[in-house]
Amino acid sequence: MSDVRYIEYRPEFKDSLIEFLGMHWTTLETEKQRRRFFEWKYEDNPYKDVPLIYLAIKNEKIIGNLAYIVQKFCTNNKKFLVGITSNIFVHPAFRKQGVFSSLLFFSIKQLQDDPEVKLCLGLTVNEKSLRGHIKLNYFPIGKKRHICSFRFLNLLKTRINFMNSVDFPMVCTGKNLQIKITKKIKPSLLSKFRKKIENRKKIKNIRDNNFYNWRYSHPLRNYIFVYVKKTIDELCGYLILEKENYRSYLLMEYGYEKEDYLEEMINEVSKKLSIPLLWTNLFTRPVSERNLFFDLGFQRKENMAYGVIKKLGLIEDSNLPGALVRPVSKNVDDKNFILDGTDTRNQSNWLFFESDRIRF
Repeated sequence: MSDVRYIEYRPEFKDSLIEFLGMHWTTLETEKQRRRFFEWKYEDNPYKDVPLIYLAIKNEKIIGNLAYIVQKFCTNNKKFLVGITSNIFVHPAFRKQGVFSSLLFFSIKQLQDDPEVKLCLGLTVNEKSLRGHIKLNYFPIGKKRHICSFRFLNLLKTRINFMNSVDFPMVCTGKNLQIKITKKIKPSLLSKFRKKIENRKKIKNIRDNNFYNWRYSHPLRNYIFVYVKKTIDELCGYLILEKENYRSYLLMEYGYEKEDYLEEMINEVSKKLSIPLLWTNLFTRPVSERNLFFDLGFQRKENMAYGVIKKLGLIEDSNLPGALVRPVSKNVDDKNFILDGTDTRNQSNWLFFESDRIRF
């Protein structure tokens, strides 16, 4: 469309963009909710002072929007910024007219002027946007591997008692361990533990204080934190859950020193909170860790129980890639996908958690 302009976002567009996104953020009923979500997602982001948002303008009105959530990643101790595509939305009246592809192309071209941003990632693409990303040299990484644990007795409990509130924090004891279930995040404790257990060769989000303080201040989500300690100050495992509704919880991220600690945390939190359905995505996890979850009763796509859970509408499923990656470079060939000696197209080189995605 020759009469459409593609521009970088400027603060004077804030009010009109929030109004435009109201068509996309349909579950946010008030302008106040939309504004707070926008500010958290882009203005509160600790990694960029200026939001990476790109607009399609026709007759001085916004008809399309594409944004990147900036995160700091690393591999082999080399740090760099990544732009994760978010809120790709074109006004219904202007779809199938090349606006989406033009926005994506324009945004990548603009990112090439930013020496800090090395990669573009797609973590929430759908079938339609997948085709547009592939055309612009995004490479699909693996397949989503949703797994879930379903406890029928807990579902009955929640149906009977779903109006009852839960008192936090909860403290329980395991095998020479203390397990604390709380609504309070402890960024310093978590970031110190992540640094202790992570494989430095993996391409991964840097889970430091900045990450934890920002990511889990999401104004629309309900998070629960589970800490396992040997002593008062020595963390040896953790879980972070998002309560989606009274029957479904998402395992956002986790870490553990020993496999037994993961088992204790999952069993204890499932019992204490009467969790009917706990699900997550394991597509970058090694076989040994996947098997650990299966031993804990988690179901995968190949299991009959998983199919039943899907038919009940308790979990969504897809055959989409786990992620899409593209180097922020004008020319895209094999060498551009290699970052500090690591091939970004290889699924086994990545470490993703659900918390790396902003689903809404």
